[in-house]
Amino acid sequence: MFRLDLPLTPNGKIDKQALFASMIPSPEKQLISKPEPAMLHAPENCSVFMEKSTVAIAESDRTGMSKSNASSEDIWEKYPLPEKHGVHGARALRHRFFSLYRRFFSVVFIGNILAMIFVISRFSRQGLDLPTLGTVTAANLTFAVLMRQDHVINVLFIIACSVPTWIPLFIRRNCAKIYHIGGLHSGCAVAATAWLLLFTIAATIKFANPAVLGISYALIVLLIAMVASAHPEFRARFHDRFELIH
Repeated sequence: MFRLDLPLTPNGKIDKQALFASMIPSPEKQLISKPEPAMLHAPENCSVFMEKSTVAIAESDRTGMSKSNASSEDIWEKYPLPEKHGVHGARALRHRFFSLYRRFFSVVFIGNILAMIFVISRFSRQGLDLPTLGTVTAANLTFAVLMRQDHVINVLFIIACSVPTWIPLFIRRNCAKIYHIGGLHSGCAVAATAWLLLFTIAATIKFANPAVLGISYALIVLLIAMVASAHPEFRARFHDRFELIH
C-alpha cells in the first residue's frame, strides 16, 4: 500500500514551510545522465557522442535547477513571513492550546457537563427522567452530525465568505475561521456520549426494558470507540480505521 509521509507541525497539521522547502531542488543533487535513444544508432564516434549528450543533459539540469532555485528565492523575497510577536510560551498557549477549535469544543462540552450536574442534582431523589436524557442525547448527536453535513457546511461558508469588505477587519478575520466548526462537532459528539452513558446507568438502575438496555450498551461501545479513534495520534496513524469506525 502506497503511503506518503508529510511533515507535520507540533499541533498535528501539515507543515507547509517544511513541505515547500522539500520541493526545492538541492544544488548538491547528483546529476544522472540518461542516454538518448539516438545513441543506439551511432556506430561511429560513439564515445564522443555520449560525452556530448552527457554534457548537454547536465547543462540542461543545471539550468533548470538554477531557475527553480531563483524562482523559489524570488517567492521568499516577494512574500516574506512577518516577524513573530510576543513570548514563545504565550504564542503556543494562545494559538495551540487555546485554538478556536478547542474553545468551541470546551464551550459545548462544559455547557453540557454543567447541565448534566444540574439534572443529576435536581432529579436524584425522584430518579432521572429517561425520556429527557434520551432527548438531550439525540439533540447533541443531531447537532454533531449537522456540523459535518455538506449542505449545512456550504451554507455556513457562504455566509462567512459573503461578509463585505467594509466590515471591520476584526469581524472579517473571525469569519475567516469558519473552518474551526469541527470543534462544535467534536464537543457535541463527546457530550452525547456522556449523556448516553448517564441514560444507560439510569436505565440499568431502573431495570428498564432489556431491549432498551441492549441497544444502549451497544451504542455506548460504538460511541466510545468513535471518540477514542478520533484522538489526533490514532487518527494520524490509522486514518482509514478511524473513518471505518465512523
